[in-house]
Amino acid sequence: MKKAVLKRYQKAILASIFLVFLWVAYSSYKDYGIAWDEPAQMEIGKLNYEFIHLQNDSLKSYHDRFYGAAYEMPIYALIQFLEIQTEYSQYQFKHLINHLFFIISLGFFFALIFNIFKSFDAALLGIIMLYIHPRIFAHSFFNSKDIIFLSIFIIGLYTLYLLIQKPSNKRIIFHAIVSALLIDVRILGIILPFISLLIVLPSLFRSSEERMQWFKTIAKYSVLLILFIYTFWPALWTDPFLLGKSFVRMSHFPFQYDVLFQASLISAQQIPWSYIPVWFVITTPPFILLLSIIGFFWLIRNYLNRPEEAFNSNEQWFILVLASFPIDFVILLIIINSTLYDGWRQVYFLYPFILFSAVYAFQQIKVKLKARPIALRIIYGFISIFILLSLLKIYKLHPYQQVYFNHFVHKQDENRRKSFEMDYWGLSYRAGLEYIVDNDKSQLIRVCFANAAGPNNLICLSPEDQKRITIIESPDSADYFITNYRYHPQNYSYKNEVFHIIRDKNRILSVFKLKDEK
Repeated sequence: MKKAVLKRYQKAILASIFLVFLWVAYSSYKDYGIAWDEPAQMEIGKLNYEFIHLQNDSLKSYHDRFYGAAYEMPIYALIQFLEIQTEYSQYQFKHLINHLFFIISLGFFFALIFNIFKSFDAALLGIIMLYIHPRIFAHSFFNSKDIIFLSIFIIGLYTLYLLIQKPSNKRIIFHAIVSALLIDVRILGIILPFISLLIVLPSLFRSSEERMQWFKTIAKYSVLLILFIYTFWPALWTDPFLLGKSFVRMSHFPFQYDVLFQASLISAQQIPWSYIPVWFVITTPPFILLLSIIGFFWLIRNYLNRPEEAFNSNEQWFILVLASFPIDFVILLIIINSTLYDGWRQVYFLYPFILFSAVYAFQQIKVKLKARPIALRIIYGFISIFILLSLLKIYKLHPYQQVYFNHFVHKQDENRRKSFEMDYWGLSYRAGLEYIVDNDKSQLIRVCFANAAGPNNLICLSPEDQKRITIIESPDSADYFITNYRYHPQNYSYKNEVFHIIRDKNRILSVFKLKDEK
């Protein structure tokens, strides 16, 4: 098949878009607070780094040794190399690197779609739909677990595509490295090797020569994968069986708290089967939902009409497997009753798979309207409008795009706050603390936080202001109470709300002044 090649003007357009991405990254990375899990992620990188470079054995007994350090350790090492001193500057630097890594993955996603569909427009739409998802945009700065996992998964799909096009030792090595890195970021990455086997399945039923070639390829890949998994995960050096233990632990993670879902607080161990589907539907831009649904049904229909075409074409089979994988995976989660919480962030990596269906729909629409250029221009116009509306929403929500909901969840009477998790990782605590120190000149300010995410954001203050803040466990002894409404979606009885953050008519943070009520 003829290789797709970008024209000069297409390269210029693509370069301009990525320059805009970089400008947005540089303009935005300092705006986010510190998420609930960020200190723990930094600690993982630190202990793995010290285990290798300082012979610190704390990693052996560390309670989070079950998490791989393939991303956290290099980032921590880079922070040490650059001698970034203050703790807050370290987190800001990491926010920037996280987002830049996400942008790099967009480049791989473009290359993957462009090579599969042989369409510049389709590939451009694909990366834009990935970029403009408000929640994923925000998480790409502060979430070094789920978004980095998503990004490496994209790179892994690209190396897989190259491998099935032309197997070679070089491509086997690259795909094994990326697969191992993915597993060593989250143990869930083990599904990439299974997807790889599924993708090459048709080749095993063709000629005996091709079948033998793929058996050799699979054998080489398997050996290299195991080797690289252990190479990139220092904790495995002390406990080779930790890999299996991590898989068991993560499949039923011991999260003992409640989650807010459809206006009810329920145990994370007992979430309904609809949890992930509902969260995806209510937090994804509607035009992307529509394109994805249309594309998926078109794809299945075309496959049922011509099953031999998909099975005999590497690229058609590749598209079919990737487009159907999200449904298969969610069904698996429902069957095994896996522990899930914090919306659908743990399965954000499914979003690029879903976009394959959306891109497929776009391609089918182009083909069907090829003889009707005016109608096609109208479709392009509508898509452009929806993209602009999504970008406007990202701008309006900044820097709290992680609380985005579409119109399927009405915003009146603070229904969203009372029905679903909002700023569950507590990045808005930063703004609450900044308000207090800017408006209260007392030398000692006693602050009570609603949960553990609050104290993480103290490092966002100047050293002088940090010294003024004393953390108090009970509101009865505090001057201020700050809440992001996690585990408490109802209104509080405190009367003197001196500061709040509202997005789409719903509070995501409140600061109550208590000393005037005593």
